[in-house]
Amino acid sequence: MIFELETAIKTKLETITRFVAVYDHFKNSSTGYPYASFELSDFDGEMLDTCSNKRVFSFNIVVIQETNANLTRDEAKNIVYKCLEDIITAFDADMDLWESTIVKWNVSKGEMWTELWKEWSIIALSVNIDLEIVTAAW
Repeated sequence: MIFELETAIKTKLETITRFVAVYDHFKNSSTGYPYASFELSDFDGEMLDTCSNKRVFSFNIVVIQETNANLTRDEAKNIVYKCLEDIITAFDADMDLWESTIVKWNVSKGEMWTELWKEWSIIALSVNIDLEIVTAAW
């Protein structure tokens, strides 16, 4: 199930044309910017009754945008904000994310930071999405 969810998330993120690349694992470099990478970050679940369970899989998506002599920090920040809007739009109200299984999702939290190192700087956005699935144990 986790691999299928991961594939569905990657496919959904790849519909966002603003991303140069999408990776289903964290990377510290890419062929261009902005790019997105993500991995499973948390798992939770509970037994609802004798026939069904609720599982919540949390994935952390990291969006990276480099700043340079041709792209100011404000311009890079604007790109990252638009990427966040694109992520929310791509997943919003998508209750059929994976194999027609009802999957409730929500953007649970986010964090943004700037990394400065010598002449290189990036703006990064970390977004958590939670996927809630109710499974039947027939």
